[in-house]
Amino acid sequence: MDNNAIQVDRVRGVDEVRHEFDVRGLSIAAWARAHGYSAQLVYQVLGGRKRCLRGQSHQIAVELGLKRGLIGSLQQVGARVEPVASISAVDPTPE
Repeated sequence: MDNNAIQVDRVRGVDEVRHEFDVRGLSIAAWARAHGYSAQLVYQVLGGRKRCLRGQSHQIAVELGLKRGLIGSLQQVGARVEPVASISAVDPTPE
């Protein structure tokens, strides 16, 4: 399995995640800082103001167990982005 794959037995609800922070005596802002996220973004994820489809909001949701998913980069997916040809490299004569 991919080293960045996050496996959860079940997806947790927002109330459950907030309760876990309370039980552990941790602040959401401290968790955000420890994981390299802005506290504002974590609060937006927990408040349902972000769809968590990609980027950091997706990563936060996966790490908190709010959704199933993988965390990784384009290189890990094998995506290849081809550079755009410069205008000077394009042949202006029609075929």
